[in-house]
Amino acid sequence: MKSNIFLMVIDSLQARKFCGKKTSLTPNIDSLIKNGTYFENLISACDSSLLSLTSIFTGKHAFKTGIRSPRYNKLNNDIITYFQILKESGYHLFGYKPTVEEVVGLMPTFENKDSDYFYDYDLGNGLGKQILDKLDSKLPEPWFFYTHHSDLHFPVDVIKEFDDEKYGKSKYERMISSIDSWIGKFVEKIDLQKTLFIITADHATFVPSANVNDKVISFEVDAEKHKITRKINNKLPENLKPLRTKVFFALENIRKQRKKQILKKLDLKPHEKRALLWQRGDLDRTLFDDQVHIPLLLFSSNIPKDKKISHLIRQIDIFPTIVDLLGISAKNEPDGVSLVPLLEGKTMEESPVYMESTPLIQKKSNDVIGIRTSNYKYFRDSNDPKKRIHLYDLINDPLEEKNVSANHPEVISEMENILQTIINEKITKSDEEFSEKEAKMIEDELQRLGYI
Repeated sequence: MKSNIFLMVIDSLQARKFCGKKTSLTPNIDSLIKNGTYFENLISACDSSLLSLTSIFTGKHAFKTGIRSPRYNKLNNDIITYFQILKESGYHLFGYKPTVEEVVGLMPTFENKDSDYFYDYDLGNGLGKQILDKLDSKLPEPWFFYTHHSDLHFPVDVIKEFDDEKYGKSKYERMISSIDSWIGKFVEKIDLQKTLFIITADHATFVPSANVNDKVISFEVDAEKHKITRKINNKLPENLKPLRTKVFFALENIRKQRKKQILKKLDLKPHEKRALLWQRGDLDRTLFDDQVHIPLLLFSSNIPKDKKISHLIRQIDIFPTIVDLLGISAKNEPDGVSLVPLLEGKTMEESPVYMESTPLIQKKSNDVIGIRTSNYKYFRDSNDPKKRIHLYDLINDPLEEKNVSANHPEVISEMENILQTIINEKITKSDEEFSEKEAKMIEDELQRLGYI
């Protein structure tokens, strides 16, 4: 019998808040890391969900799948997803996912009819119980079970039980403590002797909170106020939406200026200030590790225990590794590679990570693309390689506090050559453009998720 697979994708989860210096309480996560293999340096393909998930479930750079354009398109019909590969290998597919993932043609038809939910349906307000009930229902084996959790997605709404400083200094970390409690409940329902248990994220995010002289400075958004504002916005007639957009960006600018005045009085490190000043409506997009450094944890009876792997890996490597581990034949041609040699203690050549930012919906943003290696982070304007150049020496500056692009033209040239090699590979065009109705649906759902 093939091994079952339980894949947990936690939206907006930072690697630094998952394993390492943190104030959350995560006994279940810590136990799984102690008894499994943790990849410490997974970098996401994008700073938002759809392109990152596309990279995970196709094993390809998202721009090669037809899904990427000035407006989102449907997945190209020729692209083989790992859902198809698993199904052809005899797997029964189950899952719970935000409704927006259905529109682009990436997701399969799961066997459970209750697979879709709106983004603010969190573990604590019903989704967790739904998953537990499904795991209790004697699923036909072998099964693949996918869950995508939006609990950490902006704005974080911590349930009362965990909204206490003992569970974390910030709302974000308190929510991680809450998620950890659900992970423990899932583990209790799953036979780990015959299941590959995986935890990862689609992307990370800035956490606008910092500890300064034992005092918490937080600009985290009040979730209840945000919900009220969203309900009002959703009721506005179509002809008033341009005005709403104008007002939103004006208020964003006012909020940023107020933040800057407050931060002037504080002794903050550059990375702390950057996180505290972050806002959804920032026109200048970036690709700092706060946004793209995510965890990957593998646990099963045949996965090495208490093993941490520092080798740089990509999201497009995740499923080539899974099918290789389970001996599943895959006829696709992924850009990613299997990481099984690393699990076996062997060495592998590092593959640079291609990254891109996600455009704003309501206003033109200054988007970036880039490359990350173990030594350097490089990103620049997505249309002009001479604009908005960022280069960080990750060995001497792991928190990316000093842009050294002016001092290392030779490194920029090298990184740009790597970037050009990747983006000049064959790009698959979309077979079918979205209809206006479909485009409107996905944009509305993305805005509900907090994308502007």
